[in-house]
Amino acid sequence: MALVNATTGMKTPSDSGGFMEKFTLKFSAPSGDLLKSLTFAVKDMFDIEGHVASFGNPTWRRNHMAAISTAPTIVSLLGQGAICLGTTITDEMAARYEFKNNHGAWISTVKPEFGPGIAELIAEIQKTTGEHVPLCYSIFKEFRDALTNLLGVISLSLTPKCIHFN
Repeated sequence: MALVNATTGMKTPSDSGGFMEKFTLKFSAPSGDLLKSLTFAVKDMFDIEGHVASFGNPTWRRNHMAAISTAPTIVSLLGQGAICLGTTITDEMAARYEFKNNHGAWISTVKPEFGPGIAELIAEIQKTTGEHVPLCYSIFKEFRDALTNLLGVISLSLTPKCIHFN
């Protein structure tokens, strides 16, 4: 595995604002080519050798040591030729429940019309409908199903918190 072109905390005009760290991580000689030249980013909760998985918490990042190995999920993707472009903010989806983003506004590059207010919209739906738990289950189930459909042939445990939400 080789880390190429590491940059930290870099935001450019074309950036969505969703990255914690930007870097290029790839195997110099992958064992397969199923995902050749495809790129991906991972939430800031997976171990990557030499990086601190902060779970979206800047204080945690400052006070903890870097990982000594890379998560098997990431190694599997890299082993099939994929290229990791960095870590993304975990704050809103995985680690926080009050729907606040401490890292500044982000814009979805896929659905820019959702804008930075999607978390507030979900929070408002929960307040007005009283559907706290069912709504969360529904969101996580849709997220898990989308990942399963996206990855298809590759069987990885990317969303361990969602396994029991059936």
